[in-house]
Amino acid sequence: MLFRSGLGPIGLWVNGVAIFNGLDGASWSASRGADIGGGGVRPSSMQVSAASGEGGPAAPGALMFALGIFGAQLGGAPVIATGNKWTSPLGGTTASVRDSTGIVRNVEVFFSSSEAVGYRIPEGTATGLATLSITANGVTTSSALNIVSSYPNVFQLTADGLGKAFAIRNNGTGERAEATATLANDAWAALPLDLGAPADKVSLVLYVTGLGKSQSVTATIDGIAAPVSVAGPEGAFPGIEIVRMEIPKQLA
Repeated sequence: MLFRSGLGPIGLWVNGVAIFNGLDGASWSASRGADIGGGGVRPSSMQVSAASGEGGPAAPGALMFALGIFGAQLGGAPVIATGNKWTSPLGGTTASVRDSTGIVRNVEVFFSSSEAVGYRIPEGTATGLATLSITANGVTTSSALNIVSSYPNVFQLTADGLGKAFAIRNNGTGERAEATATLANDAWAALPLDLGAPADKVSLVLYVTGLGKSQSVTATIDGIAAPVSVAGPEGAFPGIEIVRMEIPKQLA
């Protein structure tokens, strides 16, 4: 398969055969896990949201995963941080972010392995192009990050997008929490939510990451405005946030 871009013709082969990278003139074999000619391939990592797996921009304070590509070794045996005070290094892996202003900040790491590193973008990171550097076994792997002021991602229970959430019902005499999903036979499934009597107020609380520097948060459910009453840190773990919105009665 041959593509043409501003860089000229770019050859692309898949299923373990060489991929030609027009940026560095290299050919990479996924099945062999090695460069097979045409110039050196630089080990790197791709950045995805720890909440949704989306590979989009990232906001200060967001939880992310760096996934090693082109043979990058990002750490050793899998290690998960304990508690809510994350540090770097973890399991021999250290990480830092150099932002668009040139400031370098250490990164909190909550998971490390040879193929992936879970980390939190420092809160003070400036918007613009940044560089993530991960060092393990004396080797540093550098990758690009696109930092924006806010880019929220919802934590997901399932691959098809069932969000991690709960409901709060207020019937005038107090509030109580209600589940929005159930786990049966090792599989999550959504639960129906009764909006109750006309006077009842039912809110949906989503677990998210990436609110960043947002000054205001708005939400819609099925295209209908859902007033947001809370948007901020969840409180127990860094980088995890909640957004509470009232479910419109029109959806009953």
